[in-house]
Amino acid sequence: MSVDSRIEEFALAPSDPAWGDERNRDEFYRASALASFWSVYVFFGVAMVAAAQGAILTALIALVAPGVIQIVVVRSYCRRHGVALSRLTEMFNRGRRRWVSLLTTLPMIAVTFLLLALHLGGAADRTSTLLGALAGGAVGAALAALGARLLLRRERRDEQLASLEDDVFD
Repeated sequence: MSVDSRIEEFALAPSDPAWGDERNRDEFYRASALASFWSVYVFFGVAMVAAAQGAILTALIALVAPGVIQIVVVRSYCRRHGVALSRLTEMFNRGRRRWVSLLTTLPMIAVTFLLLALHLGGAADRTSTLLGALAGGAVGAALAALGARLLLRRERRDEQLASLEDDVFD
């Protein structure tokens, strides 16, 4: 049994009799998903406070860590269980949910980078610092979008290959 599988068995405890009925486990997982959702906003708040105080490394870690952790864990889980991550995210991140998520997190990210830019630049050169922060934010957003697109393309390709294998009869 791999380390990932052992951790999964420990964390999810799928066959533990302490769960009682299936609803208890389902409610626990729902509550955990909400905790994960809110923790992203808390980490972004910590990032803004750290950036305002000039703690650059702390701000960057608090800003990046939740997303990286979620991407790595969810992608690993989906790959091990043969779940199409692209289909899950495509179905889940639609309409109002997508817009609320973007409109609540992007300003927090922008404020964090603005505060970091103000600390990195000098008081004498605030205009160029702000322009640099805006340019850096635009380049960072473009790179993130490109990375997401490449990951989605790879996931869809893997999904297509898996479906071709499913259609083969011996």
